[in-house]
Amino acid sequence: MFAVCAVCFMLLCACGGSGGAKTLRIISWNLQTFFDAQTDGTEYAEFRGTKTSWNREKYEARLDRLAAFIKEHRADIYVFQEVENEAVLQDIANRCAGSVFSAQKALYGCFSAEKGAALGTGILSCLPIEDVKIHRTDIRAVRDLNIKNTSALRCVLQPPLRPLLEIHIQSGAQNFTLFACHWKSKSGGEKASNIWRSFQEALLAGRIRELTEKNPKESVIVCGDFNRDLKEFDFNKDTGKVCFTSESRQIELYSAWLDASDQKQRDNLPQKDRGTDFTSGSYYFRDKWERIDHFFYTASVNAVLFYAVNSGVHADNKGIPLRYNPHTGTGYSDHLPLFFEFSLP
Repeated sequence: MFAVCAVCFMLLCACGGSGGAKTLRIISWNLQTFFDAQTDGTEYAEFRGTKTSWNREKYEARLDRLAAFIKEHRADIYVFQEVENEAVLQDIANRCAGSVFSAQKALYGCFSAEKGAALGTGILSCLPIEDVKIHRTDIRAVRDLNIKNTSALRCVLQPPLRPLLEIHIQSGAQNFTLFACHWKSKSGGEKASNIWRSFQEALLAGRIRELTEKNPKESVIVCGDFNRDLKEFDFNKDTGKVCFTSESRQIELYSAWLDASDQKQRDNLPQKDRGTDFTSGSYYFRDKWERIDHFFYTASVNAVLFYAVNSGVHADNKGIPLRYNPHTGTGYSDHLPLFFEFSLP
């Protein structure tokens, strides 16, 4: 059995998000192995041990660079993948105190990871988090797809899978549900690993179906690193929506890559937010753009603006993310952050 660790906390800081505007903003970013300077034994090899070059000075410098990005790109909610623990989230919030988070008001945060996992998912929210739920995948046996015409089950060893983080947000008289995902990577082969992403898809779809069956107008937003390119999802050609399957039943969600990225022209954006290509991708691998980081949402969410933040000190002059190098202490992440602005009915 896997154990899930979930931590929620509140800090006395105010937020500089939408500033009372009718729209809300979320930034989702895979921070690429954002470890702290404390050795716990679960860190990746390049961040652990006396023979590595990783140290507190590099951690502090990395915090400063992330805080500078947050100060430049204001949002109501920040969703981070690949954060080591809740202490890192608190360090990020403290770094932003006095600017983004400045007065005596609550900043909400939560963190989740499998017990013993090196990294997890963290959220910092300027909006009250009313409830937090953690959902996990626990698979003991699967059908042997290597044997034709068989319904036999075979025992499998489930790889570490990050839990699904669900939070319920209150914004004035409005509320919505936000899911933060980080699905299984393609290590071990795309085909072999896809079965685990499909299980994670089923977990997400099943939970959203529960919410929307109870309230068909439920406002739901899903974001994170899915390790699945947009073209690898199933689509309903009639509606243009992305299909998520659970127990042979499907739900359909809008994709921000398809639905929201053309809501405003780049010329209407502030200069600092204009990129070289509005929909090129969020992850650059083997000289090709991939769209593996996503925002999905239900019909009751009105998408105003979406883009990959591909200009700034975290990207080169072609908009390619500058991956973090723990040996030199340079760079930011191998993913671009995603910006999503929306309104609720």
